[in-house]
Amino acid sequence: MITIYNRLGWCDAEKLAAAIRRLGHEAAAVTNGEHPEAKMVSWGFSNPRASLNPRIIGNKLIELKTLRRAGVPAPRTSQERMVGWIPRSAHHRSGDDLAEEPTAPDYWVEPVSTDVEFRVHIFRDLSIRVGMKLPHRPDHHPWIRSVDLGWIVSYCTVAQAYITEEVRQAARDAVKALEYDFGAVDVAVDQTGKPIVWEVNTAPGLLNGKTADAYARHIVRVLG
Repeated sequence: MITIYNRLGWCDAEKLAAAIRRLGHEAAAVTNGEHPEAKMVSWGFSNPRASLNPRIIGNKLIELKTLRRAGVPAPRTSQERMVGWIPRSAHHRSGDDLAEEPTAPDYWVEPVSTDVEFRVHIFRDLSIRVGMKLPHRPDHHPWIRSVDLGWIVSYCTVAQAYITEEVRQAARDAVKALEYDFGAVDVAVDQTGKPIVWEVNTAPGLLNGKTADAYARHIVRVLG
Protein backbone atom coordinates (compact mmCIF):
# COMPACT_ATOMS: atom_id res chain seq x y z
CA MET A 1 0.00 0.00 0.00
CA ILE A 2 1.18 3.50 -0.88
CA THR A 3 -0.42 6.35 1.05
CA ILE A 4 -0.42 10.01 0.03
CA TYR A 5 -0.36 12.04 3.23
CA ASN A 6 -2.03 15.46 3.29
CA ARG A 7 -3.43 16.42 6.68
CA LEU A 8 -6.00 18.83 5.18
CA GLY A 9 -7.36 16.33 2.66
CA TRP A 10 -6.67 18.35 -0.49
CA CYS A 11 -8.22 16.78 -3.57
CA ASP A 12 -4.90 16.53 -5.43
CA ALA A 13 -3.72 13.89 -2.96
CA GLU A 14 -6.64 11.70 -4.02
CA LYS A 15 -5.94 12.41 -7.69
CA LEU A 16 -2.40 11.17 -7.17
CA ALA A 17 -3.58 8.07 -5.31
CA ALA A 18 -6.01 7.33 -8.14
CA ALA A 19 -3.20 7.62 -10.69
CA ILE A 20 -1.14 5.11 -8.69
CA ARG A 21 -4.10 2.73 -8.56
CA ARG A 22 -4.41 2.95 -12.34
CA LEU A 23 -0.88 1.55 -12.48
CA GLY A 24 -2.08 -1.52 -10.59
CA HIS A 25 -0.88 -0.64 -7.08
CA GLU A 26 -2.86 -0.18 -3.88
CA ALA A 27 -2.94 3.49 -2.90
CA ALA A 28 -4.99 5.86 -0.77
CA ALA A 29 -5.00 9.52 0.19
CA VAL A 30 -4.88 9.91 3.98
CA THR A 31 -5.13 12.74 6.50
CA ASN A 32 -3.78 10.63 9.37
CA GLY A 33 -0.06 10.01 9.17
CA GLU A 34 -0.09 6.88 11.34
CA HIS A 35 0.11 4.08 8.77
CA PRO A 36 3.22 2.04 9.70
CA GLU A 37 2.36 -0.73 7.22
CA ALA A 38 2.27 1.65 4.24
CA LYS A 39 4.90 3.34 2.12
CA MET A 40 4.06 7.00 2.58
CA VAL A 41 4.48 10.10 0.41
CA SER A 42 4.19 13.50 2.08
CA TRP A 43 2.08 15.81 -0.07
CA GLY A 44 2.51 19.36 1.20
CA PHE A 45 3.02 18.56 4.89
CA SER A 46 5.94 16.97 6.73
CA ASN A 47 5.68 13.48 8.14
CA PRO A 48 8.76 11.72 9.53
CA ARG A 49 7.23 8.34 8.61
CA ALA A 50 7.19 9.25 4.93
CA SER A 51 9.52 7.57 2.47
CA LEU A 52 9.36 10.59 0.15
CA ASN A 53 9.56 14.22 1.30
CA PRO A 54 9.51 13.45 5.05
CA ARG A 55 10.64 16.99 5.94
CA ILE A 56 8.97 19.94 4.23
CA ILE A 57 10.02 23.44 5.23
CA GLY A 58 6.59 25.06 4.92
CA ASN A 59 7.94 28.60 5.36
CA LYS A 60 8.56 30.55 2.16
CA LEU A 61 11.07 32.94 3.75
CA ILE A 62 13.21 30.10 5.08
CA GLU A 63 12.87 28.40 1.71
CA LEU A 64 14.19 31.42 -0.21
CA LYS A 65 17.04 31.94 2.25
CA THR A 66 18.00 28.27 1.91
CA LEU A 67 17.98 28.52 -1.89
CA ARG A 68 20.20 31.61 -1.91
CA ARG A 69 22.68 30.06 0.54
CA ALA A 70 22.98 27.10 -1.83
CA GLY A 71 23.67 29.38 -4.78
CA VAL A 72 20.30 28.83 -6.45
CA PRO A 73 19.15 31.97 -8.33
CA ALA A 74 16.33 33.34 -6.16
CA PRO A 75 15.19 36.86 -5.27
CA ARG A 76 16.69 38.69 -2.32
CA THR A 77 14.63 39.00 0.85
CA SER A 78 14.57 41.26 3.89
CA GLN A 79 12.71 41.08 7.18
CA GLU A 80 12.90 44.85 7.37
CA ARG A 81 10.68 47.03 5.18
CA MET A 82 12.51 47.98 1.98
CA VAL A 83 11.28 50.78 -0.26
CA GLY A 84 9.95 49.36 -3.52
CA TRP A 85 10.15 45.74 -2.34
CA ILE A 86 7.08 43.48 -2.17
CA PRO A 87 5.57 42.51 1.22
CA ARG A 88 4.88 38.82 1.62
CA SER A 89 3.54 36.23 4.03
CA ALA A 90 5.74 33.29 4.99
CA HIS A 91 2.83 30.90 4.44
CA HIS A 92 1.28 32.28 1.27
CA ARG A 93 -0.53 30.09 -1.25
CA SER A 94 -1.30 30.82 -4.92
CA GLY A 95 -0.01 34.36 -4.65
CA ASP A 96 -2.80 35.36 -2.24
CA ASP A 97 -0.49 37.78 -0.41
CA LEU A 98 0.40 39.47 -3.70
CA ALA A 99 -3.21 40.01 -4.68
CA GLU A 100 -4.02 41.43 -1.23
CA GLU A 101 -1.13 42.92 0.74
CA PRO A 102 -0.70 41.24 4.14
CA THR A 103 -1.47 43.45 7.13
CA ALA A 104 1.61 42.16 8.94
CA PRO A 105 4.19 41.02 6.34
CA ASP A 106 6.73 38.42 7.42
CA TYR A 107 9.29 39.62 4.90
CA TRP A 108 9.86 41.72 1.80
CA VAL A 109 11.15 40.41 -1.52
CA GLU A 110 13.07 42.30 -4.17
CA PRO A 111 10.97 42.79 -7.33
CA VAL A 112 12.36 41.20 -10.49
CA SER A 113 10.95 41.89 -13.95
CA THR A 114 10.40 38.65 -15.87
CA ASP A 115 9.13 37.80 -19.34
CA VAL A 116 8.06 34.17 -18.96
CA GLU A 117 7.51 31.64 -16.19
CA PHE A 118 7.66 27.86 -16.12
CA ARG A 119 6.59 25.16 -13.71
CA VAL A 120 9.20 22.40 -13.72
CA HIS A 121 8.33 19.18 -11.91
CA ILE A 122 11.44 17.51 -10.52
CA PHE A 123 11.60 14.01 -9.10
CA ARG A 124 14.98 12.94 -7.73
CA ASP A 125 16.96 15.07 -10.17
CA LEU A 126 14.79 14.17 -13.15
CA SER A 127 12.68 16.76 -14.95
CA ILE A 128 9.46 14.75 -15.32
CA ARG A 129 7.05 17.44 -16.58
CA VAL A 130 7.35 21.03 -17.81
CA GLY A 131 4.63 23.62 -18.26
CA MET A 132 4.51 27.31 -19.10
CA LYS A 133 2.25 29.80 -17.33
CA LEU A 134 -0.09 31.41 -19.85
CA PRO A 135 -3.01 33.86 -19.46
CA HIS A 136 -6.34 32.07 -19.34
CA ARG A 137 -8.83 34.90 -18.79
CA PRO A 138 -9.13 38.36 -20.33
CA ASP A 139 -8.88 39.88 -16.86
CA HIS A 140 -5.69 38.01 -15.94
CA HIS A 141 -3.29 39.80 -13.62
CA PRO A 142 -0.39 41.37 -15.52
CA TRP A 143 2.36 39.76 -13.45
CA ILE A 144 0.94 37.54 -10.68
CA ARG A 145 0.79 34.27 -12.60
CA SER A 146 -1.59 32.22 -10.44
CA VAL A 147 -4.66 30.18 -11.34
CA ASP A 148 -6.85 32.33 -9.10
CA LEU A 149 -5.78 35.44 -11.01
CA GLY A 150 -6.46 34.19 -14.51
CA TRP A 151 -3.41 32.08 -15.47
CA ILE A 152 -2.97 28.38 -16.19
CA VAL A 153 0.01 26.06 -16.42
CA SER A 154 0.01 24.84 -20.03
CA TYR A 155 1.93 21.70 -20.94
CA CYS A 156 1.63 22.36 -24.67
CA THR A 157 4.46 22.15 -27.18
CA VAL A 158 5.15 25.87 -26.72
CA ALA A 159 6.46 25.17 -23.22
CA GLN A 160 8.81 22.50 -24.53
CA ALA A 161 10.05 24.82 -27.28
CA TYR A 162 10.88 27.73 -24.96
CA ILE A 163 12.33 26.04 -21.90
CA THR A 164 16.11 25.86 -21.67
CA GLU A 165 18.45 23.47 -19.93
CA GLU A 166 19.50 26.36 -17.68
CA VAL A 167 15.91 26.65 -16.41
CA ARG A 168 15.68 22.90 -15.83
CA GLN A 169 18.98 22.91 -13.94
CA ALA A 170 17.85 25.78 -11.72
CA ALA A 171 14.79 23.68 -10.83
CA ARG A 172 16.91 20.61 -10.08
CA ASP A 173 19.26 22.67 -7.92
CA ALA A 174 16.32 24.14 -6.00
CA VAL A 175 14.83 20.76 -5.10
CA LYS A 176 18.27 19.45 -4.12
CA ALA A 177 19.03 22.52 -1.98
CA LEU A 178 15.84 21.98 0.04
CA GLU A 179 16.65 18.25 0.37
CA TYR A 180 13.35 17.21 -1.17
CA ASP A 181 12.70 14.07 -3.20
CA PHE A 182 10.35 15.96 -5.50
CA GLY A 183 8.86 19.38 -6.06
CA ALA A 184 7.22 21.60 -8.65
CA VAL A 185 9.50 24.58 -9.13
CA ASP A 186 8.22 27.94 -10.34
CA VAL A 187 11.07 29.34 -12.41
CA ALA A 188 10.85 32.64 -14.28
CA VAL A 189 13.26 34.06 -16.84
CA ASP A 190 14.38 37.64 -16.34
CA GLN A 191 15.00 40.21 -19.04
CA THR A 192 18.64 39.12 -19.39
CA GLY A 193 17.56 35.52 -20.06
CA LYS A 194 18.64 34.20 -16.66
CA PRO A 195 16.40 31.93 -14.56
CA ILE A 196 15.12 32.97 -11.16
CA VAL A 197 13.38 30.55 -8.79
CA TRP A 198 10.29 31.89 -7.05
CA GLU A 199 9.38 28.84 -4.98
CA VAL A 200 9.17 25.05 -4.76
CA ASN A 201 5.71 23.50 -4.40
CA THR A 202 5.51 20.18 -2.54
CA ALA A 203 1.79 19.72 -3.25
CA PRO A 204 1.39 21.07 -6.78
CA GLY A 205 -1.98 21.30 -8.46
CA LEU A 206 -2.83 18.25 -10.55
CA LEU A 207 -5.53 19.73 -12.79
CA ASN A 208 -3.76 18.13 -15.73
CA GLY A 209 -4.16 14.36 -15.50
CA LYS A 210 -0.86 13.65 -17.22
CA THR A 211 0.94 15.48 -14.43
CA ALA A 212 -0.61 13.17 -11.83
CA ASP A 213 0.37 10.20 -14.02
CA ALA A 214 3.98 11.42 -14.20
CA TYR A 215 4.28 11.62 -10.42
CA ALA A 216 2.55 8.25 -10.03
CA ARG A 217 4.99 6.51 -12.37
CA HIS A 218 8.02 7.78 -10.49
CA ILE A 219 6.54 7.13 -7.05
CA VAL A 220 5.83 3.54 -8.09
CA ARG A 221 9.32 3.25 -9.57
CA VAL A 222 10.83 4.15 -6.19
CA LEU A 223 8.31 2.65 -3.74
CA GLY A 224 6.37 0.06 -5.71
